[in-house]
Amino acid sequence: MPSCIGMCANIELARISGFIVRETYGIAPRYPRAAGFEANVDAALKMLYEWRLRLPGKLKNPLEQTPLDPACCTLHLSYNQLIILTTRPVFFAAVKKAVAEQVLSDLSSSEGASLETHTRTCTEAAQRNLELARLLQSTSRNWLQSGLHFLFNAAVVLLLSRISSACEDKIDSERAIEGPHAAEIGFAIHVFEQEAKTGTNYPRDCCRVLQDLKVLTDRFVLTRCEADSQHMRNFDSLISQSATPSVQRHMHGSSDESYFHQEMLSWVRPDGPQLQDMLHI
Repeated sequence: MPSCIGMCANIELARISGFIVRETYGIAPRYPRAAGFEANVDAALKMLYEWRLRLPGKLKNPLEQTPLDPACCTLHLSYNQLIILTTRPVFFAAVKKAVAEQVLSDLSSSEGASLETHTRTCTEAAQRNLELARLLQSTSRNWLQSGLHFLFNAAVVLLLSRISSACEDKIDSERAIEGPHAAEIGFAIHVFEQEAKTGTNYPRDCCRVLQDLKVLTDRFVLTRCEADSQHMRNFDSLISQSATPSVQRHMHGSSDESYFHQEMLSWVRPDGPQLQDMLHI
């Protein structure tokens, strides 16, 4: 039988998960939404942080356990996944804003500064989950689909974070690809490559998405390092060269230049309604 403290921690975390789905994502909310989307994000994060503070010492930090308790490790994977789930719409909006400001090099915007904290929170949770996933892999246990789901979400966040990092930092082409989180991303792709050999659809699909997304972000980072603003205006063609048809459809929406320009303008100014739209991605 699992320990009672572990069961209680999982039950409390499940209740917080219900709050996030109901209130933050607006699925059958029980409370008025007048406070706005960001207030719901902050409320959910507060509940998660308080849950972690209340954990008994035995469950506090799986990274320091000897021997490793896989159940405790999975508990913290779930915790970090809920942080990612809560902040992911803000993170996506921040990445889109960074891309748009590079494409529309003659347009700058100070809006969206409030995105930085939640974006960093999302990225840090993803990195922690990759560290935990490495620990789980070392136990030689078979991956459950829930664990693969956590791993996939974390890898997507770290891949996309390379785009915003490339937009913000002055980096040279020699270290562009081997940039932040390269080892973690490589580990995640390797896991899915191995799991894809079992013949199930889920790890194969995840593996293909991560490989395609890595190609896209590699090209974006290299273009950012080597090209001027005129090349950045050709990001639309960059996507066509790099991405699968499904990714192209999601990124383009239309080949019309005017549509593309208007879309970039909407990306550069993330606001409340736009963040709400991101909940459905």
